[in-house]
Amino acid sequence: MQEGSSGGVGGRFSGGALPLLGRDAELASLTDALAEAAAGRGALIQLTGEPGIGKTRLAQALGEQAGSARARVVWARGWDGGGAPAFWPWVQVIRELTAGATDDELRAALGPGARWVVGLAPELRERLGLPEGGDALESDRARFALFDGVAIFLRALAADRPLLIVLDDLQSADQASLLLLAFVARMVGEMGVLVVTTHHDAGPRRDPELEAIFGELARFGQRLDLGGLSDQDLRALVLHRSGGEPSEALVRSLLELTDGNPLYSDEVVRLLATQRRLGRPLDERARPPLPDGVRDAIRRRLLPLPPQARELLEIGAVEGRIFSLATLDRAAGLTRAETLERLDSAVVGQLVEDAPGPVAHLRFVHGLIRETIYGDLPGARRALLHVAVGESLEREGAPASELAHHFVEGAAAADPERALTYAERAGHEALAGLSYERAAELFDAALTALAHAPEPDEARRGRLLLARGQALMQAGGDAARGTLRSAVELAEAAGDAELRARAAIAMGGFGLSPGIVDD
Repeated sequence: MQEGSSGGVGGRFSGGALPLLGRDAELASLTDALAEAAAGRGALIQLTGEPGIGKTRLAQALGEQAGSARARVVWARGWDGGGAPAFWPWVQVIRELTAGATDDELRAALGPGARWVVGLAPELRERLGLPEGGDALESDRARFALFDGVAIFLRALAADRPLLIVLDDLQSADQASLLLLAFVARMVGEMGVLVVTTHHDAGPRRDPELEAIFGELARFGQRLDLGGLSDQDLRALVLHRSGGEPSEALVRSLLELTDGNPLYSDEVVRLLATQRRLGRPLDERARPPLPDGVRDAIRRRLLPLPPQARELLEIGAVEGRIFSLATLDRAAGLTRAETLERLDSAVVGQLVEDAPGPVAHLRFVHGLIRETIYGDLPGARRALLHVAVGESLEREGAPASELAHHFVEGAAAADPERALTYAERAGHEALAGLSYERAAELFDAALTALAHAPEPDEARRGRLLLARGQALMQAGGDAARGTLRSAVELAEAAGDAELRARAAIAMGGFGLSPGIVDD
């Protein structure tokens, strides 16, 4: 824990992580669910609430208790930087669960579903001596086999000790991952597995398909909605940060300003402490200018940064909440020593910290810091930074899906050919990996990139429309028919008989639906 002079209440400012405040009832409910899982009656529990409300902190407290009780604890975190591979949360789960197991233990736990589950973690294929690819099953059977294989694996691992799986930031998960979670949620009641997820509903409205899956998760699980802290909890927060007892007026005005959101409240208290203003209430004359709530508080914390540090944080924000020092080095044209020196003020200001996992990675202390920096970028600079990050990741051999994200975002400011190439490649990879919804999104991104090309390429556009339509057909999307019809019309206009035939064959699936006639 770091301390520094503040001149506020008590005269000392305490940094570091906050203790868990105001969540005794919720933690007790989660602890009871963990005990039920230990008895073979698992559950799905969704922790919901606005950003900064303390969902992850509550899950961490449960994880600490589970670890003390000798339960197996596995964390997976969503990725909001774009370009994540299909089933990314489950890829993390499978990798962590298999890391410490012997080959014989893996074979026993995976059982007959091994050839499907290893598709999420291909490095296991060589360990287990499995051949490339799975059985030649029709697509919906292939996905069912994958989902069933994961469920069988979880059940086997939880046979000797309870298993806690935490899926953090579920709002950034792809549709295929949510479908797998819904499958597991139907079966988890007969396993020694407790699945805890965190997500918020802030941001753009979800697609109807995603909304339906979240509704299904609510049917098969329990939802805990976290609210703001009470005035007593806020008093404890100020006491922790300042070392002195706050006034009733300060606590009351803080509650009015932040609605008890732990992150918002902590950001405001930090700001007041640095301004030596914790000794008086936040009345209209003393209140800091926060018209945008926590975003403005974050902007105020960013102001003291030197321009060179802010520029590096902008590059990091383009990559995502977690970013690589190597990416920063190349994108900014700096040596590692120069990068670290320029980031020092951001580390000292507790804006970024070492990321768990891979070395030489940093992360923004909270996702809202990354969102604020990214959202404040002018459109042209944002596009150019996406290109710079994409070129840096390209040299690292990053996955096509990640490269597609950055080059598509920068297509308007640079040569769109790379955006088109990577999006198309990633789309076919997702299609082969049974992530049909993700494949459709990538083919759609490729079509967007193609629109920025200096010369029209109708033949390529036709192939992309066909691929997108096929992906939507596999996913059961309502737009499949219209997409394939557009491919047919384009083929007729261009005199492309092969494209017309392939699109017509793909549309043949609709012929199996009663009441639909297609001349």
